[in-house]
Amino acid sequence: MQLGNLLKFHTHTQTDVETEIEKLGGLFGRVPHETAFGDSNRAAIRAAMNVLIKRSRLVQAVAEHEDGDPYVLGAVLDAVEWLYGNGPAPSIGWIALCAA
Repeated sequence: MQLGNLLKFHTHTQTDVETEIEKLGGLFGRVPHETAFGDSNRAAIRAAMNVLIKRSRLVQAVAEHEDGDPYVLGAVLDAVEWLYGNGPAPSIGWIALCAA
């Protein structure tokens, strides 16, 4: 692997981002309000959608959520990773939760 490949960021097209926002919006009302531990699934989805809408960079996204719920911050980091990296789409985990 060449060093240049390590430094490349993959970004999704506007259509990819809009599609993912729509998927998350559709899942919002289908997920349980809270996890078994009392974490807010809906707050996490809202935060992930916000990252995608704003196309937030890592520093901006963390700064906006660093004092909040770690569960929500995890969803934010997942959204940033997908947006600028090669992580799975944020909706993937929520789809699995709806199917459970």
